[in-house]
Amino acid sequence: MTLMKNFLLLSFLLIVSLALNAQGRLNVDSISSYKFPNASFPNTNEVWGHVDTNGTEYALVCRRNGFSVISLADPANPQLIYSDTSASTLWRDVKSYKGYAYVVNEDRGGLEIFDLNGLPDTVRKINSYGGSNFPLQRAHNLYIDSNGVAYIFGSNNNFPNSAGTIFLDLDTDPENPIELGNYDSLYLHDGYVRDDTLYGGAVNNGKLIILDVSDKQNPVFLGAVTTPSAFTHNVWLSEDGNTAFTTDEVSGGFITAYDVTDPALIQERDRIRSRNTSTVIPHNTHVLDNFLVTSYYTAGVSIVDATNPDMLIETGYFDTSPNFSGSGFNGNWGAYPFLPSGLLLVTDMQEGLVVLRPNYKGASFLEVFVRDCNGTAITSASVSLGGNLNDTTNLIGLVEFGALIEGKFDLEVKAPGYYTQIIEDVDMIPGQKGRLGVFLRDSNSVFSLSVTDLQQNALAGAVLSLENEDTLINLTTDLSGNVDVANIDYGDFEVRVGKWGYKTQCIQNVSFNCNNEAEVFALEEGIEDNFELDLGWTVSGSDSLGAWVIGDPIPTIDGVRLANPPIDSYDDCGEFAIMTGNGVGSADAFDVDSNSFLKSPKLDLSGFIEPYLVFYRWYYNGGVKDDQFVISFIDTSGNKQWIDVIKHDTEHANWILENIKVSDHISPLALDYIQFEASDKGSQSIVEAAIDQFFVSEGEFVGLSEVEADNAFKIYPNPFNSSLNIEIENDDYLQAELYDVSARRLASMDLRIGLNTLELPTLPKGIYLIRIIKADGSVMQQKLFRQ
Repeated sequence: MTLMKNFLLLSFLLIVSLALNAQGRLNVDSISSYKFPNASFPNTNEVWGHVDTNGTEYALVCRRNGFSVISLADPANPQLIYSDTSASTLWRDVKSYKGYAYVVNEDRGGLEIFDLNGLPDTVRKINSYGGSNFPLQRAHNLYIDSNGVAYIFGSNNNFPNSAGTIFLDLDTDPENPIELGNYDSLYLHDGYVRDDTLYGGAVNNGKLIILDVSDKQNPVFLGAVTTPSAFTHNVWLSEDGNTAFTTDEVSGGFITAYDVTDPALIQERDRIRSRNTSTVIPHNTHVLDNFLVTSYYTAGVSIVDATNPDMLIETGYFDTSPNFSGSGFNGNWGAYPFLPSGLLLVTDMQEGLVVLRPNYKGASFLEVFVRDCNGTAITSASVSLGGNLNDTTNLIGLVEFGALIEGKFDLEVKAPGYYTQIIEDVDMIPGQKGRLGVFLRDSNSVFSLSVTDLQQNALAGAVLSLENEDTLINLTTDLSGNVDVANIDYGDFEVRVGKWGYKTQCIQNVSFNCNNEAEVFALEEGIEDNFELDLGWTVSGSDSLGAWVIGDPIPTIDGVRLANPPIDSYDDCGEFAIMTGNGVGSADAFDVDSNSFLKSPKLDLSGFIEPYLVFYRWYYNGGVKDDQFVISFIDTSGNKQWIDVIKHDTEHANWILENIKVSDHISPLALDYIQFEASDKGSQSIVEAAIDQFFVSEGEFVGLSEVEADNAFKIYPNPFNSSLNIEIENDDYLQAELYDVSARRLASMDLRIGLNTLELPTLPKGIYLIRIIKADGSVMQQKLFRQ
């Protein structure tokens, strides 16, 4: 049972601020109102509804001095079509059955009967019923069950011949009630009956009582419970029959929910006050589907979502009484929510009949169970939903939330001695209850990671990175090949593992949870680096902003040409490369302005017969001849030998595959390092370089042929937007085919000498491959970027 409500104001306050007008309302719209002419105030009391054979709806309105019928044929313009004047009294109540209205009051006149079957033309008043064995002079209220039995509550109260609650058969002859019996052990102020079970408000005793009235002459007491303020005014039953809802008609009284599945052991489930006020008086509550609609005197009408009777949430209200507030018997007396149109009829003692259109908006509910990794409940854990709704777990590790919200919210769970757990994007769906189990990790526990070779020998100095949306941690194994991670939350991580002399692994969705607190990664021998990790390359040179760095490439544009790569090379794991500068800004902000060197870790080629050094390179020099990109070998004596010097005076910004046979230049056993140099020879042009997917191949590596930039063939722009230009100068090139990264052919065209344009307006952003088929049958390929 939840006695204190936590209202999540995250979006609730926004909804309230938009919904409020001068009267104060939430999820309820005003349609119209009707004030009785020449009426003294306060004037109206109870209201009920009626629908005629044509489907026209009516308000049956009790006044201090009589009874009226108001047509709602046009809800925006209610019309008074019948009025009857009788005894003047503060209390008058009405119910309807089979086209008849039955009215009682606390002065005199017995049970007044009105024939409504002539509507919309006539209303006929039948002679009042005064009883025989149980004389009926006055009563407070009445209820008519589905069998046509009327229960007249508070009849003849304080009269010498008080009959208590009288049972009348209306079904046999609606104009001439037949006495069936009575109950007079306790004064019942109001009540509700279903399946011959009566739920009564014994207001003077402060109790909800339950009676078996299947034998109308011998009612049997089944159980009772004292309501919170011991002034039990009314009661209504949930549609499933498991919960009874009561009101205590006192200042600051509650609407209270009770489990009545066992009448001998009635249990409170929850209680609520409209807008959490401690002064306003609730009057009568009714159940419509899973909502409680309650007349609430000076606060107007309240709508509560009772889908979860253990957590009542107010989701709507309308203040019909703008001139009154706080305690006092002014404002809304009655509220009738059962018309087929969905209109809500309200009788305000000062304002008359008010016609409303409610939006029955459901609350969202969430149960959170908090456990440790052994499954033991964690009590007093702090749980926060969206940062605004906060509570602590009970003795079984449970906390329940309910609020008028919708959407995704983060849930934070923390407890002393445990690591905090954050669950992102928890769905809160109106009208639904979510259930979530959260396991907290002991603050002394660790995530143990081990790295070995394929023979399970420990690899010391191996480098690892753990990454998800919230975390990036870089680690190095100890002499035993182990590393423990302490201060991270449970979750799924992308793990990268590498060591120079071994092939790097990129593993998706490595789970760290109660069932998995250790992982072992086995690496295959091989000289390889895809630059997802720092495996020991040396950076030097006089250029600081243009120094080589590992990272996710940040594209820069020199005029209309791509200078820094927008993405790493394909065919390797991860998304990183090593490149010069790689900063956010203009193309000249982080490029090479002098020289920048990148030297590999020591190369041990003793295990290779015919080694090739394979890698992808990127070089852009803005079209200046003197700038250069130099590939060098450094031997065991420290001597440097230039292997390739790349100079271009035209754009050449693509990932290019290099395949260098070591023995063409030096004995493989004499090679210690490979070095790359990007230099700007004083012209201050844009110079960028990058390396990715470096490895040593036994024998020549057969990779993708790239389209070389020459005067006979051009593909531009790259990256491109909605069109791609292919310009050729001879008939060696026959066809172009465009593929995505899954090798699906997306487009093709025959080529002709001159400019060929491939229109691709709907192509999504991403990486693509263009294949150029030549007349001799050979195929060349180039990577493209759609921006």
